[in-house]
Amino acid sequence: MGRPTVPDLTWWQADPDSWELLSFDGRYDKEGLPYDAGWGDREEVLEMLVASPGPYSADFARHLLRQEILGHHHAWGYSDQIGMAALLVAEQRRMEDIWLLWEAKSVSFDTYCGLPEVFLVANGLARTLEYVRAGDGPGREGLLEFLGEMSPVSDEEIAEKLTRIRHYYGELKALREEETSESVSVG
Repeated sequence: MGRPTVPDLTWWQADPDSWELLSFDGRYDKEGLPYDAGWGDREEVLEMLVASPGPYSADFARHLLRQEILGHHHAWGYSDQIGMAALLVAEQRRMEDIWLLWEAKSVSFDTYCGLPEVFLVANGLARTLEYVRAGDGPGREGLLEFLGEMSPVSDEEIAEKLTRIRHYYGELKALREEETSESVSVG
């Protein structure tokens, strides 16, 4: 297992001013392709957060998701980083985060397909629909349509899906580390 190249989670969460070090930094390479120069450290912090049982700052999780949204607006595709950040926000189960989670899902076709719908209903489908109907957040009509087409899901199913997704990201990190150590030992 590789040694972290960023400070531990306690350091990050102790000082919100340090979060700017994990901010989106949109650039273009010499071929003109977009990339986010800040993704590496942010990915490492996201992996640490997913690997730790918590608690962690809801504001920190939202900051990380906002940076991933900016990065996905700048470039195309889907990365596991936006999935990890959205998971961390969804796990907080703060109803007002529905608008941020919907923004993340709506960035592009890739994020729309890649981000699990369970993130949007972490508080339950009926409660989320009620909140969105009463709200006026960005993308409200599209979100209402999306939620209205979802199959009913119980609170237990939601909790189990979120647990499985967290486990998936943990396994993915372990596989990456395994591949990295194998390629180093072969080379």
